[in-house]
Amino acid sequence: MSEQPRRQEQARKAQGAKGSRQQARAQAAAPALDVTPELINRAKRDIAKMGYVTPAKLAPMLNVKLSVARKILKRLIADGSVDVRAKNRRIIVAVPKSSSSSS
Repeated sequence: MSEQPRRQEQARKAQGAKGSRQQARAQAAAPALDVTPELINRAKRDIAKMGYVTPAKLAPMLNVKLSVARKILKRLIADGSVDVRAKNRRIIVAVPKSSSSSS
């Protein structure tokens, strides 16, 4: 009789350890979902070299999700680093400040 509770205890411990390893692996593989100052600085450097920028062009350059690229672009617009050329509910087209005055 005492054998069965011991086996159940060992099974619970093994299940708990497996679950924590899987959670750790998932957290390491997940991309960052927040806008950090580092990402904003990288975006400013990359956008300065481009003629125009959209969230779809920005996302692979920064290796972030499209929603994060959209948030970064909105923050850069609010800061005044880029000018909006076209905007609707689906897309934002912006140009760097330096090339917007030359157009």
